[in-house]
Amino acid sequence: ESFNADIIVGVGFWGGIAGALLSKIADTPFIYDYTDPYTELSGLGPFRVYYSIEKFLPRASDLTVCVSYTLYDKAKSYGAKRIEIIPNGFEPERFTLKNQGKSQCFPIGKKIVLYVGQVSRSYGFDIFIESALYVPDNVLYVIVGSGPGAREVRALVENLHLNNKI
Repeated sequence: ESFNADIIVGVGFWGGIAGALLSKIADTPFIYDYTDPYTELSGLGPFRVYYSIEKFLPRASDLTVCVSYTLYDKAKSYGAKRIEIIPNGFEPERFTLKNQGKSQCFPIGKKIVLYVGQVSRSYGFDIFIESALYVPDNVLYVIVGSGPGAREVRALVENLHLNNKI
């Protein structure tokens, strides 16, 4: 009885379900933050129920916010009333596999641990870097990114003598 939201935002599949239900109960506008193609990642579900819900959420929302043009197209095909795109998602059609083998810029025979994103000690990079001390020599860490902790991370790699592994 003390619930008094002006807007309900449901993020992702499960948050979308909760948000859609709450918005109906509270008679409050609902924004669905469509963050991933859930059924492509988790399957259609028993009796295709996940697929049915994924199609329902964009139609049930007053606004569907999509993180990629791929999700925009899906939301549109599902009958979303209003769609906005905030492009911070992965667009698989923009990437093509040029060759089927591993790139020759890395040593042949090495296992690659790839990190792509912001480099910051607050993200636990010290633990990530220190873990290289305990992996076999055939493992190479590759970090793609920059950020406020890049210099500190480089210094930690140097101090731990891990330049040949990272």
